[in-house]
Amino acid sequence: MSESIIIHINMASGFGGGEVQTLNLIKNAINYRHYVFAKKGKPFYNEIKKCGLSIVKFFEMLNIAFKNDKVILHAHDGRGVHIARLVSALTGKKYIVTRRVDKKVKGSFSLSSYRKASAIVGISQKVLSNIWDLNLNRFVIHDSFSSFPCSIEEEEQIKRLPGDFLVAQVGSLIKLKNVEATIEAAKIVSLVNPDIHFVIVGSGPEHQNLLESAKGLDNITFWGFTPNMASIFKQTDVLIHPSRSEGLGSSILEAYQFDIPVITSDAGGIPEIVVDGETGYIIPNAEPKIMAHQLLHLYRNRDTFWQMKKNVSHYKMDFSVEKMAEQYEALYSRELDR
Repeated sequence: MSESIIIHINMASGFGGGEVQTLNLIKNAINYRHYVFAKKGKPFYNEIKKCGLSIVKFFEMLNIAFKNDKVILHAHDGRGVHIARLVSALTGKKYIVTRRVDKKVKGSFSLSSYRKASAIVGISQKVLSNIWDLNLNRFVIHDSFSSFPCSIEEEEQIKRLPGDFLVAQVGSLIKLKNVEATIEAAKIVSLVNPDIHFVIVGSGPEHQNLLESAKGLDNITFWGFTPNMASIFKQTDVLIHPSRSEGLGSSILEAYQFDIPVITSDAGGIPEIVVDGETGYIIPNAEPKIMAHQLLHLYRNRDTFWQMKKNVSHYKMDFSVEKMAEQYEALYSRELDR
């Protein structure tokens, strides 16, 4: 019996949540042989290489698809969809698509590429609703939480931040992440409780503007980017996530891994992974006054806070990397058999 092969196509220039999830899948879908086609020299390519996974060039990908019977092409981003369709047309092999963003597909070639896919996956029901009419063989497979490295030195540094209750926002410093709402909530909290401290973890083009917005606030620290997120999460009490748009909200899942409740917007697929009042609070449009109110409520009502942490510890298992990999393996198996 020939082995079953999955060729992952991810042409991302950066290394974000989608690339972390692609790596999680490759490492945990152990019943398949995996190859990766990626943009040479970019962070995702370098990470794949560092992990010792099999990287292929375009014509090597074609050769593998031609010579093996059981092959599925798996596109993980927009450009990957186009490449998967081309390779499928040349080799006759099926391709599936994972869609991660909460917006409609545009362009006639992209639309037809989703229609011709053997199956399409949305990382949330909200994401899938945008492509629902494009393909009848459609599924929701939620992302998983991930393992992160830890730095003892960095953990000690974050322990030295002022206050005794740490609120973290994690993600790129771009307008879409709505860090301004967190700064506004921090301003409100600072007038009432000096023991709650905010830390903004990430980098991006809005950094200087956000520093200006936070000028004069003693209860907020810009940490910058760090790969050692375990060090941050170990010291975090609450995650604040006011994003304006999210396919799912991978930062929330990462926080869940450490039993951290969340105060979040209602954007995109977020309501599918946060149980309002149980694993956190969902605040429509991330209204800063309401976010500040709920933070103060959790600080003052520790029984509620600890119950939420307990709820998260149970709920998070629905988003384990093993469960995500099992669902994709089942999808691969169905597509290879039909």
